[in-house]
Amino acid sequence: MELEREAIDQLQAALTLEPGDQIVKGVLLHSVGRCLYELNRYDEAFHYLQDALPLLPGGAHWTMAWTRATLGYIYLERREYEKAEAEFEAVIAMNATANSVAWAQEGLYLARGETPPPEIALASYSLEDDNADGNGNGYLDPGERIGLSVSLKNTGGSSATGLEGVLRLSLIHI
Repeated sequence: MELEREAIDQLQAALTLEPGDQIVKGVLLHSVGRCLYELNRYDEAFHYLQDALPLLPGGAHWTMAWTRATLGYIYLERREYEKAEAEFEAVIAMNATANSVAWAQEGLYLARGETPPPEIALASYSLEDDNADGNGNGYLDPGERIGLSVSLKNTGGSSATGLEGVLRLSLIHI
């Protein structure tokens, strides 16, 4: 929280310098709006983000995507679901960054009153070759049998059941 407040002060100071480049000004406005959003100061954030929109590059620019996604979440807070849905759909159509699209997809489910599906991600893995068939060097050497431990994380919005996995190797020599 303190970092966001400090960032807001610095960004607002930069805005007082009246940057000549409109894109720079738009990015600064976007950044202040995002910080205010993180502090749950939605009404203030909304105004900064709205002011940023006409200054940002069109198309699939990352700041445009994140600005519109954040506006979508503010509309959700205001219970303006149709406006939220329109913002999220625009971000998904832009396809600017994987993270902005994922955040917008989650928001779209919320705007429609739906539960986001489970989303399984690899959390970690380890290779164990210190058994009777391995030499403990951490590599799968010729003739060795290893143990492979995999940890998964559900980053989605609902439970995942009945999971099955397939191990695929992309090396042509294996």
